[in-house]
Amino acid sequence: MPYEPDPVPAVADFHEGYGRLAQQLAPELVVKRNPNATGARPEGSTTIYFVTKKCLPRWDFLPTLRFSHQCLDSNAPSPSVKVMFDRWAIHETLLRQLSGTALGNTPLYLRRAGGSLGLVHDTPGMDQMRPVGDQIDAVSAGIRAAAALRAWMFANESTLREWAAAVDETRA
Repeated sequence: MPYEPDPVPAVADFHEGYGRLAQQLAPELVVKRNPNATGARPEGSTTIYFVTKKCLPRWDFLPTLRFSHQCLDSNAPSPSVKVMFDRWAIHETLLRQLSGTALGNTPLYLRRAGGSLGLVHDTPGMDQMRPVGDQIDAVSAGIRAAAALRAWMFANESTLREWAAAVDETRA
């Protein structure tokens, strides 16, 4: 039997409102459509996913990337937007050393998450049970953080190439 969430209309409304606001504030961010056939969203739906292939560079030297915005994150110090680099978690120490200059004057930092390594920008928390309009400052700040993270990715090809080369060297 395929998964069908218990629908919570307030959560669906929040996600729809987030998508509309993202389209207005940062049209370069493409929010993934709701994966649930009925359009339902469960109460625990606290992550907004972006269409990585439409939002981030597709350079062949990078591993698989994922791009998301966590409204709440009980496993981290703060909610955040992040680009996840698949299978790079084991290279966290090396990449932190290499990232000092590139990330030094930015709000970005690296954080391990399972087998992936996230390039992270902390954001204000958002309550997926409340309308976007009731928390417009927090949602707008999160969308702007996502746009800034995306822009950093495109502006730093040489840094990302350096990181990928260092990862490849450790595998050799």
